Amino acid sequence: MSPEPAPFEHLLEVLNRHRVRYVVIGAFAAIAQGAPLGATYDIDFTPSRTAENLTRLSSALSELDARIRVAEIPEGLAFTPEWGPSSRQ
Repeated sequence: MSPEPAPFEHLLEVLNRHRVRYVVIGAFAAIAQGAPLGATYDIDFTPSRTAENLTRLSSALSELDARIRVAEIPEGLAFTPEWGPSSRQ
């Protein structure tokens, strides 16, 4: 049996499958470049801000059942592609 992938591996696989353009930043990126830092338990990335890319990002986040943290909604607010840049007036 194959080991289960780390959560960030699954995230990156989904982003890549949706052809989201992004750059990994922060400690994870520094460690990947050989910086002598301890383990990190999250991954930070910044997406390209084109309308097309943000639409792809929205679809990827929906597939991941991503939630927006809001104090008033303990389980988080569902992220939906309809909120993407194409829906802006």
